[in-house]
Amino acid sequence: MTEHLNKLTRPEPLTADYYNSLGLLYALREKHREATWAFQKALDLDDRWAVAFYNQALSLTALGRLDEAIDRYTHALQISPDFQDAYYNLGNVFKKKGFIKKAIQNYSVSVKLKPDFPEAYNNLGLCLKALKRFELAVECYEKSIEMKPDYAEAYNNLGLTLQEQGLWGQAIEKFESAITLKPDYSDAHYNLGFALNEIDKLDAAASHYRRSIQLKPDFADAYNNLGAILSRQGKIEEAIAHYRTALQYSPVKAEIYNNLGNALKKSGRIDEALEMLQRALAARPGYAEAFNNMGVVLQFRGDYPAALLSYEKAIMLKPEFAEARFNRATVDLLLGNFSRGWQGYEWRFRRRDWRRTYPHRYSQPRWDGSSFDGKTLYVHCEQGLGDILQFVRYLPWVKALGGRLILETIGPMVRLCRRIASVDQVVEPNPHGRPAVDFDYFIPLLSLPAIFNTTLDTIPNQIPYLSATPEDLERWRPRISPKGLRIGLVWAGTSTDPRRACPLAWFTPLTQLKNIHFYGLQKGIAAEQIEVEGLPKGMRLTNLGQEFEDFADTAAVVAQMDLVISIDTSVAHLAGAMGKPLWLLLPDIPDWRWLLDRNDTPWYPSAKLFRQKRPGEWQPVIQSIADDLVELARL
Repeated sequence: MTEHLNKLTRPEPLTADYYNSLGLLYALREKHREATWAFQKALDLDDRWAVAFYNQALSLTALGRLDEAIDRYTHALQISPDFQDAYYNLGNVFKKKGFIKKAIQNYSVSVKLKPDFPEAYNNLGLCLKALKRFELAVECYEKSIEMKPDYAEAYNNLGLTLQEQGLWGQAIEKFESAITLKPDYSDAHYNLGFALNEIDKLDAAASHYRRSIQLKPDFADAYNNLGAILSRQGKIEEAIAHYRTALQYSPVKAEIYNNLGNALKKSGRIDEALEMLQRALAARPGYAEAFNNMGVVLQFRGDYPAALLSYEKAIMLKPEFAEARFNRATVDLLLGNFSRGWQGYEWRFRRRDWRRTYPHRYSQPRWDGSSFDGKTLYVHCEQGLGDILQFVRYLPWVKALGGRLILETIGPMVRLCRRIASVDQVVEPNPHGRPAVDFDYFIPLLSLPAIFNTTLDTIPNQIPYLSATPEDLERWRPRISPKGLRIGLVWAGTSTDPRRACPLAWFTPLTQLKNIHFYGLQKGIAAEQIEVEGLPKGMRLTNLGQEFEDFADTAAVVAQMDLVISIDTSVAHLAGAMGKPLWLLLPDIPDWRWLLDRNDTPWYPSAKLFRQKRPGEWQPVIQSIADDLVELARL
């Protein structure tokens, strides 16, 4: 300490001003421990010196000794009640400690004493935002920017406040302004990436996350969120790599382990996925989202009791957790527990991504299953094509309870659904949101099983309930052989679910059986591959699927088949709804509607189910089909 004292001109005797100056020198060199000592020496000589209390408080704050800092700021203000900087920095300390209301009190006095203080308005805005007083927070940021137009941090904080209110477009504008003012602002790039992700601009979001990482290579949250985008884009291995990098910089963050577990599940690495989710729960034992995702992985593995238990834990921790309640419902339905299953299935409307999966929002009342005689009910489609085909079976029951029935369905279904006698009008969704027709009540199509308290024994299975038009039948008849056994084939479902796809070549031996004609009912990417690559060697198949304009065309061809063999796809539902003999190939972990451990289904009496025994093993399934087909051909 002596050598530092000697660097100053030492008055005789040493004064409070001397020690205060020495403290400022130490503080300038970031030697705050020595600075605190020097300021205390000054106060020992003059305990009414507000500036010395203030300076000591600054150094104590830098040392993290916040309670002592509060005491010194308080002493400074007792001596000098108009000490504006003391109010501001005392507000900063209270903000650090989480005493938001006290911070607001001090910032408010600070800006009253010094109205042109943009930093104080910015921090006041942060505290108001923390209390969700968003309008006042926005006013503070705007005042801050008005005083300091190049204040990038205030633009960024304003963006965060707008974002928290769901005003994504406005938030994006503010983040962009912050980046324009400060191109190397890593946090603003990160926040812009987050906002762009929320409005599904994934490529742009990923670009800003990457820029954020370039500017701050140890930014674990940016790696984590970039991984989430890559996972949504189907770039699973790249996502996994980013999650692992995030863990290098934040090895105990539960959210990263949770996301990594989800990605590993998508890649089929189930054991690793479970390990990561267990680590997430070790890091945060009350992590409801991790319990939910653990349930998803266990369900994917076929361990249904353990999956239910995991969902139960998630719901116990977070009773309004829509994803967990919905996921539990899918297990309940799969196990035949329809009573709780249909109730839980209604939570789909409250899931986090409801805007993407369920964009319908109407001002009219939701139908509760009571009579609507003299009124109009609007039943709207939702989810996939197979779901529409499966659940329009309920429309005769609905019609029996009231007046006019309007069905909303997508374009490829319109002509087919106009054949349903109980439907008065079929309309397509309005691309601008609100339906273009008037109605008194509405109901989502897949809520009808719950409305009618459906059990395994009360499923409406009056088959057929869908049919082809006579005109379509005549138009397609010349394309179908009048002789032999006619079989429709579908070998691949949605491209987003590889479990519901089987190589076409594996069906080749079936197509070579005598007096059997195979017709491809396949559309989409799988059918396009035939056009590019041709049929597998030795296969005899006429693929008509690519010529279908809509499901009325598909129905006309299905009607002329003796049998439909299909992976779990919409065509399988159509065949079952038409009462056509259906042989259905199911993966080892089937969709909830097919139940477990049975080769029939109460949904479609004409269907026979062929199930995988092990994941991905279709050959034994196809062999079973081949054996049955040989027997059928002999009849």
